[in-house]
Amino acid sequence: MSSVPPAKTQIRQWDTASLGQQGQEWTRAAHTTLTEHGAVSQQLADSPGFWRGDAADAMRVKGEETRTSLSSVVTALEQAGTIVTQAGPSLLAAKTTAVNAIATAEQEQFVVGEQGDVGYTKELPAWVQAELGTMSWPRPRCWTTSASGTRSGSTGS
Repeated sequence: MSSVPPAKTQIRQWDTASLGQQGQEWTRAAHTTLTEHGAVSQQLADSPGFWRGDAADAMRVKGEETRTSLSSVVTALEQAGTIVTQAGPSLLAAKTTAVNAIATAEQEQFVVGEQGDVGYTKELPAWVQAELGTMSWPRPRCWTTSASGTRSGSTGS
């Protein structure tokens, strides 16, 4: 079972290529179903003398029931094929964005946990000081939000 949101390892392991392949397979199945049903229907239509009386009526009823059922199946296969084919590039873009964001955060000396939590080690302040060339940090601001939604801050002591 997958977690929501997905874990860092899961995101890195996403393989979206199979989605495009599956979508194409479902689209082909829809076309094959239409082709085969069309061929059978044509064979039945081409042999009107073979089907007579009650058998002909029953064949036409069954043929219409089959056509209706297959129409629903074909529509579902076509829609699923389109959706899954289009989902692949979207998920690949999401994966790339997430992996790049994680890499950027880690390059900036943050620690990204498996579940997406972000923190920093005690080495980060020294790294920031070295990067900024400063030995002092601005004091952190403590923010409070009132019931009306306005924010006010004060410098920590």
